[in-house]
Amino acid sequence: AEVVAAAASRQGAVREERAAPAEELLLEVQPSKAIKFDYNRTAQLTLRNQSSGHAAFRVRTSAARHMFVQPCTGTLSPGEKAILQVCSSERPLGGGDIKFLIQAAAAPDAGAMAKEQWAELGSDAVQDWNLVGRL
Repeated sequence: AEVVAAAASRQGAVREERAAPAEELLLEVQPSKAIKFDYNRTAQLTLRNQSSGHAAFRVRTSAARHMFVQPCTGTLSPGEKAILQVCSSERPLGGGDIKFLIQAAAAPDAGAMAKEQWAELGSDAVQDWNLVGRL
């Protein structure tokens, strides 16, 4: 199965990999086009902070009962990368698309951002990457 990724703003416009300096992408998401799950229904996703400050991230999925992402939240220092493990406990009923949302925001320090802090952020402060795939 493949998961296709696109970096998109909250307004729905797809961003080019080379963003204008005023709108620097906080994260590099790899692979950039597709993630292939192996026969054990597992895959890896690499996030790298390409900004000059700390970047917090979180991952959400439309199949939370079937898909697990570890770690699903974190904060990366400049240049730091995280390798996320994505796995499925079982094939979701009804098939269809499984949606993932990776969100990133500038963080004041290396500490984890609480759920309440994410809720306080304006839509212009959060960058989204939408991933869609099938098992």
